[in-house]
Amino acid sequence: MKTRFFLLLLFFVTVSVGNANAIGEVSNEQYWKDVRKRMPEFSKIFKKHKDFRLEILVTQIDRNAANGIERLKRYHFGDSLSYFYPASIVKLPASIFLLEKIREQLKNGSVESFVYFDSAFFCGNNRYENYYPLYHRVTQKESFRDFAKRMHLPADYVFKLNAHLHPDSLLPLNTSIRLSEWKYQLTLRDLLIAMLVYSDNDAFNKVYEIISQDFFLMRFREMNYKSRVVRRLMYCPPGGDTLAPEYTLTDRDSVTVLVQTRSKSLSSRMRFESEPVLVGKRHMVDDRIVKGGKDFANHNWVRLNEMHYLLEKLVLHEHLDQDKRLRIGPFEQRTLIRLLGNHPREITRMRTKSFDGLPDAYLNFLLFGGTEETIPDNLRSINVAGWAFGFTTDCAYIIDTKTKSEIFISARIYTNKDKVIGNDKYEYDKIARPFLKRLGQVVLEKEQKREKETLPHLMSVAGLFK
Repeated sequence: MKTRFFLLLLFFVTVSVGNANAIGEVSNEQYWKDVRKRMPEFSKIFKKHKDFRLEILVTQIDRNAANGIERLKRYHFGDSLSYFYPASIVKLPASIFLLEKIREQLKNGSVESFVYFDSAFFCGNNRYENYYPLYHRVTQKESFRDFAKRMHLPADYVFKLNAHLHPDSLLPLNTSIRLSEWKYQLTLRDLLIAMLVYSDNDAFNKVYEIISQDFFLMRFREMNYKSRVVRRLMYCPPGGDTLAPEYTLTDRDSVTVLVQTRSKSLSSRMRFESEPVLVGKRHMVDDRIVKGGKDFANHNWVRLNEMHYLLEKLVLHEHLDQDKRLRIGPFEQRTLIRLLGNHPREITRMRTKSFDGLPDAYLNFLLFGGTEETIPDNLRSINVAGWAFGFTTDCAYIIDTKTKSEIFISARIYTNKDKVIGNDKYEYDKIARPFLKRLGQVVLEKEQKREKETLPHLMSVAGLFK
């Protein structure tokens, strides 16, 4: 009965993202048999997929001569009903809904709008910082003096701001050099960069306030999604989720007020599940391990298939019927695709240096495993990834300009050998990321070898990263 319910749900959501062309909904056992054959070192994970709460979705794209969508062919494997903690996966709908809300409700609002949060405490002893110094990331080998000259800044001034560096030193790549003595307000673009490129939780929390919990729930309902985002990514004491700071959005002149309000989060007083949703056998309470699983009944809860389809909606935006599209325009679409696909080293101007030296694959688990390797120029993963409480998830649209291949892959896996939630002893590096890396490689290899009547033109996406 549960399986039949999921297939009906999957079919409904698939149709909801469709266009006038044919869309294939396929569950092909042969596809997964071939994938498993190519991953013998992970046979235990596939065999005991319920223990690992494993779920995988793949979408193949067939194009026509005009580069339109001829057909989408989807494959699904694994556990679709058990709970998994989404962690930073919620940043995908957050980024989309933020731009939808700006476009629909804020006249003259844009990603260049400035945001300011009041200094009142909320959610316990938390409050948001508003001002940050300006930094520039070094992307080429050069001396400190040459850097100052290239930035058209007085050398003595830059040396003073970065006294820890010698004026004649050779700057290491990805070093962040402070450019300003004063501090700047954050723009919405700053928040999106920090949230999507670096997976910064503080940036998400600020975006969460602007969107509001009620807007999240409304948009999911309108799309007939069961997902929900009802919490910030920070600890709040009991009752703390109902408190929200006031915020102000101003025009790009940082003076003209566009809106001044308080986030609407009244729904957080609700309990969303009538029964406990327990994960693990024991869990941490303060510094103690107590018996029983952790209850996630009132936490963020998303369905992997819905996040997979949401990424499809974003990437294939212009190919969908008007009433099936996200409520964004081409500019917003390109902005989000670029940020979801940017490597950390490609962001050169920023208001924090907290993310110095992060590797290309920091947030790329499918295909790259979050390793230190540099991603080749022909490959690009437009993705969102998250990991917490033993759950690792990645939703990705991967392109290979060399072989003219494209594929959507989403996967989640749970690794928690001691079954304790909250002790930070999870097998991310030993099992989860190596599994996702090999899975991405196998799925992409299959796509590269798949015969197609028409090869896709990928420059509309690849060109965003030139």
